[in-house]
Amino acid sequence: MALALRPESPSRVLVVEDNPLIALDAEESFRALGVASVDVAASSGQALALLDRTAPDFALLDFNLGGETSEPVARALERRGIPFAFASGYSEVEAMTARFARMVAILLKPYRKADLESLLRKLVPKRRRA
Repeated sequence: MALALRPESPSRVLVVEDNPLIALDAEESFRALGVASVDVAASSGQALALLDRTAPDFALLDFNLGGETSEPVARALERRGIPFAFASGYSEVEAMTARFARMVAILLKPYRKADLESLLRKLVPKRRRA
């Protein structure tokens, strides 16, 4: 059953993920949960270019993007006041929690659609307080 998103829930989400299968699964899951628009980037450069064109309401960032991390994207989201979550199969991401005030959560891979649903539910109260 799809999540009944409230008006203050994200209508546009940015997914930064270098694995095409995980990116596609995240995109499909967000759409099934009622997110109207999902932008996908495979690198920090692509994500920053997308941010220059349009601002998402929320972003899900794979921390380790092969030869780089998504930290530059997280910094750009922080500057713009956009909440985000890191997704990673590595514990190194936990050290990032103190560095980013707009970070909503850390999802450990592999994550499921239910994890994304919980993340969106967690985001709604955060956006109301902002």
